[in-house]
Amino acid sequence: MRNDLAAHANARWKFVFFHYPAYSCGQHGSTAWVDQYWVPLFDQYHVDAVFNGHDHDYERIRPDAAGVHYFVAGIGGKSADAIRHNCDFQQVGAANVYGDLIVSVDHSTIRVDCVLIGGKLFDSTSWSKVG
Repeated sequence: MRNDLAAHANARWKFVFFHYPAYSCGQHGSTAWVDQYWVPLFDQYHVDAVFNGHDHDYERIRPDAAGVHYFVAGIGGKSADAIRHNCDFQQVGAANVYGDLIVSVDHSTIRVDCVLIGGKLFDSTSWSKVG
């Protein structure tokens, strides 16, 4: 991963997708080895967003207000699980929901929408880059 991120260090947008979340308030919770070994790489290479599954819920997490956006999107159809409510890093979370994330990217803006089955918009966030 380090080599891939280094090879794309000048890319305008950088996204990472893998299974186990660094941060989660879901049933399985955060993954310590991801937090320890991979999160520093995401910060070093200015990754914009990390998308994970594993926990069967939806979470939007930003542990550092100036850093990487983290999403847990395990809402595709298996069992829906509960979210623990004693997490201090979660911005938005939902249990027992099913849906999709829709990610829209253009030159200056990214938008991530969590759309529930039936088309209801549950959550939306966006951010921009200048230049």
